[in-house]
Amino acid sequence: MTVHRVYAARRIVAGVYIQPSNDGERLFVITSHADGWGWGALSDAAGHRIERLAEHDPDEALSELRWLAESTGYQSKREAVEAALAS
Repeated sequence: MTVHRVYAARRIVAGVYIQPSNDGERLFVITSHADGWGWGALSDAAGHRIERLAEHDPDEALSELRWLAESTGYQSKREAVEAALAS
């Protein structure tokens, strides 16, 4: 069975992306790490907190996004995205 992506990832900066689930109900943070790519779920509350933080401290907001994305060791962004969407 082939899963078709409905929503594209939004690039925040190089190596940090927000990926909606195919049904648009959940968000994931996809980030690059020194040893590959990782992902983590982004709740509505965390998303709003990070948006408010970005108004005053964009670097800290990016750090929060990276922290939310687990370093799960996927070799490519595509593998990390597929794992997030399959969760």
